[in-house]
Amino acid sequence: MHNIQEKERQLQELKLKVSDLSDTRCKLEVELALKEAETDEIKILLEESRAQQNETLKSLLEQETENLRTEISKLNQKIQDNNENYQVGLAELRTLMTIEKDQCISELISRHEEESNMLKAELNQVTALHHQAFEIERNLKEEIAELQGKLDSALSALEKQKAEKLTQQEEKYEAVIQKLEKDKEKFIMNQEQDREELIQKLNSEKEEAIQTALNEFKLEREAVEKELLEKVKHLETQIGESSAIESTREDSSSLVAELQEKLQEEKAKFLEQLEEQEKRKNEEMQNVRTSLIAEQQTNFNTVLTREKMRKENIINDLSDKLKSTMQQQERDKDLIESLSEDRARLLEEKKKLEEEVSKLRGSSFVPSPYVATAPELYGACAPELPGETEKSAIETQDEGRVDSAMETSMMSVQ
Repeated sequence: MHNIQEKERQLQELKLKVSDLSDTRCKLEVELALKEAETDEIKILLEESRAQQNETLKSLLEQETENLRTEISKLNQKIQDNNENYQVGLAELRTLMTIEKDQCISELISRHEEESNMLKAELNQVTALHHQAFEIERNLKEEIAELQGKLDSALSALEKQKAEKLTQQEEKYEAVIQKLEKDKEKFIMNQEQDREELIQKLNSEKEEAIQTALNEFKLEREAVEKELLEKVKHLETQIGESSAIESTREDSSSLVAELQEKLQEEKAKFLEQLEEQEKRKNEEMQNVRTSLIAEQQTNFNTVLTREKMRKENIINDLSDKLKSTMQQQERDKDLIESLSEDRARLLEEKKKLEEEVSKLRGSSFVPSPYVATAPELYGACAPELPGETEKSAIETQDEGRVDSAMETSMMSVQ
């Protein structure tokens, strides 16, 4: 009886335990249902948050891409503008260089023409002076010829006068000649000696002074002297007359010598003047040439300095433009770097969000061990839990696929 009572008491205790277990089972089922509802809500919220995040990321990426495209288009436009400005500057520089070259060439040609005209005028003046000099020489030669003719005529007149006087005095002095024969012979000897000495002196002076221009005059003079000597020999009786004849001969020879000396002096002076004029002209031409060369050099140097200054100014402008473009490029680089930093920050934020999502996923699957212990204790509720776990595993796989697809899309956008 006692055993039966104990068994009944045990049965009652077991019934109580079964009832308690059923109550706990119901409670657990309710809690599981609530947790499943919560997990569904959390999944919905996660999907919404993912969708929002994806939309925000897409909008941010689109904005950034548009901003980058606009900036790239601006940079390309700036580069095109700079290239156009550079091409325009080069074209202007080339046109300026061609214009300046044409101007320089025209100026040099005009100056060369002016210089050639000046030189031609100077050459014409020189030729005119040479013609004048030749005319002066010709006039002097004509005057010399006239003087020689006058001398010849004067000598012929003197000879005629002498012949007339001799014929007139022959009759008067025939008686006196016989008395003075002895004195005449002595006088003739002395006279011949003096005459020979004078002739030698005159010949030496004639050979020194008259070498080229008065050969004919020498011959004529020698012929006249011979005629006079013959007449003197014939007129031995006329001693006084002979002295007068010799004095006239000496006068004529002195006149001839003076004329020759004057001619030589005038020729020497004329030659000296010509040499001085030629020297002056050569010096003037040399000075003009040096001055023209110096002016050309100075003008060429000024033109070169102007071209250099203009080129330097243009180069400085272009260098300033290049510096500005380089500064703009550096600014663009800084902007690109800042945008890359922003991208890195966004990627870090994305990683953080993914980590938070993974954390949320881990927190949502925390009650799984409790669910795993339940079927070990009670086999009645065990068949329902493996299906839920499989569903959750499939959902996690799908979410992983979605995340991988999102990452690949983000990388493609980047």
